[in-house]
Amino acid sequence: MAERLAPISFRELTRNLKALRKDNADATLVIDIVKKRLPILKRLRFAPAAAAPENVGETVEIDGNTYRPTATQKADAERLSKIAGTSVTDCLRITLLPDVQIMNEDARLAYLVRRHARESAAIIDLATAIFDEASVVDHQHAKLIDELLVQIQVTENAESDFFLNVVKAVKERSTPSASDTEFVVLRSLLRLVFAAAYNKISCSGDRVAGWLQVVSQTRFFDDVQANAPEPIAMTVKCLACAISIEMLAVSYSVTTPLGSANGNANMYLSAPKYLFAIHKQITEHIPPMDPFASPIRMTWGLVLSEIAVEKEQMGVPAEYTQTVDQLLADNAPQTLLANAVNDAGVNTIKVAVEHLAREEEASAGQQYVSVFEELLRHMLPYLSYSMDVAAAVTSVYTSAPNLTSLFNADEGSIVFREKLRGMFPHDFHSLPRLMTALASPATAAAVMDYLRKLPTYTQIIPRGFSAYDLESRKVEGDTINSIKLRKDFVLFGRSPVPFVAPAGTSGSILSGTANPSVVMWNYAYNAWNLFGRIMDVAESDVVAFVGDDDQRTVILTIIRLLTRMVEHLPAAEAVELLNDASEDMQGDGRNIISVVYGIMDRAIGIVGEEDKFGRVRSKVTAARTAAKEVAVSCVDFLRACVPLHPDGVWPLVSRSSLLDKKSSNFGRMAGAAGDFLRIVAGQECISGSYEFLIAVIKLVEALVVDTIEDAVNILSGVSGTSARVRTEVLQSFLGESGSLLVEVWSGFGEWRYTDVRQRFYIGTALVSLFTLVLSKVYGLADGKKLFPTLASCADSIVSYICSLTETGQIAQGASYRPFAPILGLLESHEKGAELYRAVGQQSAARSAESYADALLQLTETLVRCRSYITSASMASRLEEVLFDKISGLAALFVSNFTELRRRRIAKVIAAIIGAQGDIEAPPSLVAHLAINADALVATMVCILEDASCSKQEQLVLWELLNAVVSQRQQGFAALVLSTERLSNGVFAHDKLQKSSKTSLLQVATARLRHTTDTEVTLAIVKFIASAQNYWASATADLSKDAEFWKKITSLMDTSAIDVYNNARPVDIEAISFRFSCAAYATQISASQLFSGNGEPDELQKAIIDRLRKSSDTLSDVALRIRGYRPSLHGNLQRNFQKKWPVAPVLAFRHTGVIDTRYGTQYFYDADVATTLVCRDNAWQSYIQEVKAANSNLSLLDSQVMLLRAWILMATALSEHAAKDKVLSAKLVNTVKVCLNANVNEEDNWAVASSVFAERAALAFNLVSKLRTSAVVQGSDYTEIFNHAYLAFNSSEAPYLQALTDNDLSYHRVVLRILYLSLRGINDADSSSSNHQLYSAVAGIFELVVAKGAARIFEKARTAPEASAVDDVILIIALLQELLDFDGVEGLLPAFGGALADSGALTSAMSLYSWATQALVDGEPLFAETTLTYLAALSSAPLLAEQLATENVLGVLIESPISQQIREGGVRPDTQIRLHRVWTRGILPLLLNMLRHVGGRIARDILAFLELFEAQVQSTLLAWQQLNIVTLAALDETMFLVVLFGTLKMLLSDEGFVWNGRNNLALSVDYALTHPKYLATLITPVTAEEQKLQVTSRGEGQTALREAVVAQLRRLQDLLQEEDM
Repeated sequence: MAERLAPISFRELTRNLKALRKDNADATLVIDIVKKRLPILKRLRFAPAAAAPENVGETVEIDGNTYRPTATQKADAERLSKIAGTSVTDCLRITLLPDVQIMNEDARLAYLVRRHARESAAIIDLATAIFDEASVVDHQHAKLIDELLVQIQVTENAESDFFLNVVKAVKERSTPSASDTEFVVLRSLLRLVFAAAYNKISCSGDRVAGWLQVVSQTRFFDDVQANAPEPIAMTVKCLACAISIEMLAVSYSVTTPLGSANGNANMYLSAPKYLFAIHKQITEHIPPMDPFASPIRMTWGLVLSEIAVEKEQMGVPAEYTQTVDQLLADNAPQTLLANAVNDAGVNTIKVAVEHLAREEEASAGQQYVSVFEELLRHMLPYLSYSMDVAAAVTSVYTSAPNLTSLFNADEGSIVFREKLRGMFPHDFHSLPRLMTALASPATAAAVMDYLRKLPTYTQIIPRGFSAYDLESRKVEGDTINSIKLRKDFVLFGRSPVPFVAPAGTSGSILSGTANPSVVMWNYAYNAWNLFGRIMDVAESDVVAFVGDDDQRTVILTIIRLLTRMVEHLPAAEAVELLNDASEDMQGDGRNIISVVYGIMDRAIGIVGEEDKFGRVRSKVTAARTAAKEVAVSCVDFLRACVPLHPDGVWPLVSRSSLLDKKSSNFGRMAGAAGDFLRIVAGQECISGSYEFLIAVIKLVEALVVDTIEDAVNILSGVSGTSARVRTEVLQSFLGESGSLLVEVWSGFGEWRYTDVRQRFYIGTALVSLFTLVLSKVYGLADGKKLFPTLASCADSIVSYICSLTETGQIAQGASYRPFAPILGLLESHEKGAELYRAVGQQSAARSAESYADALLQLTETLVRCRSYITSASMASRLEEVLFDKISGLAALFVSNFTELRRRRIAKVIAAIIGAQGDIEAPPSLVAHLAINADALVATMVCILEDASCSKQEQLVLWELLNAVVSQRQQGFAALVLSTERLSNGVFAHDKLQKSSKTSLLQVATARLRHTTDTEVTLAIVKFIASAQNYWASATADLSKDAEFWKKITSLMDTSAIDVYNNARPVDIEAISFRFSCAAYATQISASQLFSGNGEPDELQKAIIDRLRKSSDTLSDVALRIRGYRPSLHGNLQRNFQKKWPVAPVLAFRHTGVIDTRYGTQYFYDADVATTLVCRDNAWQSYIQEVKAANSNLSLLDSQVMLLRAWILMATALSEHAAKDKVLSAKLVNTVKVCLNANVNEEDNWAVASSVFAERAALAFNLVSKLRTSAVVQGSDYTEIFNHAYLAFNSSEAPYLQALTDNDLSYHRVVLRILYLSLRGINDADSSSSNHQLYSAVAGIFELVVAKGAARIFEKARTAPEASAVDDVILIIALLQELLDFDGVEGLLPAFGGALADSGALTSAMSLYSWATQALVDGEPLFAETTLTYLAALSSAPLLAEQLATENVLGVLIESPISQQIREGGVRPDTQIRLHRVWTRGILPLLLNMLRHVGGRIARDILAFLELFEAQVQSTLLAWQQLNIVTLAALDETMFLVVLFGTLKMLLSDEGFVWNGRNNLALSVDYALTHPKYLATLITPVTAEEQKLQVTSRGEGQTALREAVVAQLRRLQDLLQEEDM
């Protein structure tokens, strides 16, 4: 129970009291408030009284809370006090309600008067609830309830009696001048009287006499009839009758009250005067003509009969002898009973039972009904047979399910049943109707067997038939007339196979001297077979049967009985019953289902046909009404048969006149879907009665359910009903142009209703149907594939109600009509429920509430489904309107409705907010909430602060708040996370005033400290983490909450969790929640570390210090996946695919349409899977595997969450590790843990490959950041290299296969780690242990540098991609480090062999030749990368020689791209890509080969350069012109200088001379001696150079200028060397 914006209402307090029966929450708070309210009950005195003057100050105490009413609220309370005669304080309970404050003055006063009456009634209802709860056996709070029961009965006058006080109040309220609101209180008083008498208070003689006196003085409450609303007036009469019966009745003993376990042993024998007074009141004073007096006289007649029996058997005390003799004089018991039966007492019982079962709450209504049930059961032996009596008794059985259990057990019930059987089928209706009422899941089989073996057949002997003999005999004084056939006699001949009684059959004449005689033949037969024959005959002439009242009633009786039996029998027995009914039907495929269909279709035709003959309107209307009644029963029967014979029903429905397209004059609706809408529009909308529409909706729902259950057979093509037939039928009803969706859904709220409950039933049925379809199609990952026949219907439902076109756009000119029912919920339906309750229409009020709950669920589903059929970046029209009306939703939430309603509303609001997540400019939530924004926040604060707030409500509200802070709702997020409010108004509630200064973030941290439920903890930390992530400034104060961080620290520690020793799903579920809590706690801590701007603050230091001590253990747990069972999932998927190929288990994955939680329903929807394949006996062996897989995936996903949170944490720690040796060492260990986990968890690769990549990425990032730390030694790099190498080679997806599949995300990261670790090893001083890595180095070269590069080059020729360029660059970087590895000289032969075996050199040169074809974004990127690759290889002597033997120079000369360079003029500022090929590829390759091969290749290289003379000369000429200076040009020039210098040295004997040196030297010297001029020439042409250009070095210097000068000086030095 949670606090509200106003004091809790008595009605809600009563609900909370009743909830204690099954709720495990602390009952103390509820009981305390009830105790504080008891004085109000005593002040009320159960009757109005003048209120004493009262002054209300600034504040008022209510239920221990302080309120500050406004001036308006106090004035309203004072006016109401004068009108109602109660205290101002009591009236303030009502005026403080939030919905009162928004009304104008006149409307407010009228509302307050009505509300006060309801509250007064609710006060009494609370007392009633205390009596009811006190009678609950083994109530978990029995002691507290008993204390309340004692306190409530304490009166101011010790001699007065609580019960009689209440009875007196009943009398005072029962006056002709009473207002309609007073009758509401009267009804509650009568409920209290009944509860007291039924449950706890003994019905002593004075109390019984006192009550009956009130009944007689009010003329059995006739005074109530004039002014009271009809439902309340009837309820008052029925309750008064039930109270009288309960207080009078005894069963088998004078000392045991009937129907009660709490009777007083001296009820009638306590004083003779009361015994006689009671008799006098009943026989003389209670109005004899009032029908409700008959059950009382029945009861008293039974009591006197029992007293007479006891007098004969046991005698009575002497002082009672005279009184008893007077009571029993003149055969009084029998007279009373006879008169009561003659006065239609049984029919009165029927009326009372039907009304109370319909209008009263289920539990209380069942108590009322049970009293009448018991009375009827005791009366059955006294009832003579008549069709009216039989009909009344049957009706009571229908409304009193307890009686059905007595079908074969209670003697009186059996006697009455046999009376009806003895008249069947002469009286055709009584027995089948009784059997219909008796049929229930527990008794249907017995009913079926009973009617299968009827021993007698009763009928009138036809005139003229005389082939029989008569015999009369005396039995106990009665004359029995017997009859015996002399020849065969046809009993039922209107059938191809008649019922024939053979000669010799005997019988009994029942009609005495009547002529013709009614005979009960001793002829055994199967009644189900008889019913089938009658239906067969009726189908041949439907018009005649429907038009005749008697014959129509016969077929209605049969159809309703068959329907009831099929609904309640097990499937096998139901099929047997249908076979019995179809046994003697002639014709191929003819059975009871097809016969009923034929009757239905013709009856529908009669209802829907137009009157072309000018018949009298009243006759036409009567005929249509009769035909509609038959059609409704037939539709109900077909609906019941769908689960049994779907293949027989679908074709019938598909060709029925329901779906025929016909023209009509009945308006817009008619004709859209055959006779269905013709009937609805032309008949039911006019009459206001919608039985046919309701029946059709039920039929459609049954067809949808069958489509779902038969989905596997449909997909396999083995279903007895084709997918085409199903699609046509369902589209006709649920398609966008169909009846139910467009016409009925949009208009039913505006129709006229004779019974308003039908309005809500239609709405609830439609909403449930739509929700069912949407949840199956969109709730599963492959829902549209599993349910293809429903997919188009689902799209139509969402598109229409959300007002979307086929393209997902909002329909132009969209109106409110498609979602009018949803808007109606916000505007009237909730208030409507209260209005129905106020006038006594309890069943209508309950229907309205059920409809509202269902509609809220559909609204949530629609909002969630929208993104599945349209772009998530566009809101639907429905969402736009809901956002406009969200203030109304908030107002509903704030009001005092049930917790279930609040949860529904909160989920809708959360869905609306969440659906706006990807919209570029979502509407402002706070702007649309307007004045309700503050109230919504304050109410959530009050609810979540309340210790008794239920777990379910907490979860929903925290999820709503998480949606708010994680979306772009800045305004409302500010209200949620801070104490700022939009208005400065004063709240009435003291606690709410305080709550207005409390943020929900503060509530979250407070709740977090005290909650022990891991699921609630998860919801809270998720909200806090989102708030911290999106609104860092609003959560800054978290750093000051030491207790909060203590809790967060404890949540982070998962080291004690053992996932291997907890195999049970419930344990895994709890562990999963625990891991997720740790994930969000870790995320919160990591975000706090990221929030610093330099030196860590005290909190950050504390977090770092804590992790410095325990990070090894924590990261070892968090970065590993434990307990995952890949074999379970693999086997499940394979077995499922093999067993049900059309429905693989992955098709049952949940989507976001339906909420999921960790556990057995987490990933796969086991319930839907069960629905689809439960017809297969093998399913039971699969369901446990599915549930185990769900639990195991819960464990996996929660650990993945924790792992990702620790990745964030490790990244945050790395920012603080530069100066912290201990922390750096911990992070080095984290790198090893990540890589080692990737090695050890190889089996998890298939399902968690992304986890492997994320762990590798973390390892890479940490290694990158730690390279600058002096803590990381060469040995650390060696260990990291070993782990990375194992992780690279042990992955389930090998590197070469990943290259083929183009999925290198994981391998790229590991290669980068290998590169960094090799670089760290190469940079280290010591290399003593490098020999241990030779095998790994050789393996990497072979796999990556040789085979990997070859595979990339081959693939790039036909499918060049930018990612391949990046992969080659990474290989080149790795290659360079491999060739720098200490001791690599001994590995070069192996490297050469790997290159030769893989064909990498050939592939590289071939790709270079194709470089002009293999373009990436129009650039020959592979020309540069292949040559850079070859150049890197050529840096090793042995590999350079291998390149020479592969004729690399010839390839370079002949390649098309080289031809472009040979033409000359390639400059870095105009042709940068070609220049890079020349500068970074060709020239380094030539230089390396010249160095390592030497004179053997010098002439070839000289010849090569001569071919490129145009490019060489253009480069040298550019220096002479000195127009621009670039770093790229400097690099090119230096390569040329070194090349020609080397050639001069090698070819000096041959007279080689390079003549360009002097001119070049002069240009370089000139540039260096004129720095200002040089500065004007420097031009950035690459991204790197542009970055250097904007980097300042002070005094006008730039980094680019500095680099150019340094490069020029090096060039100058080269030119000045002596050997040049």
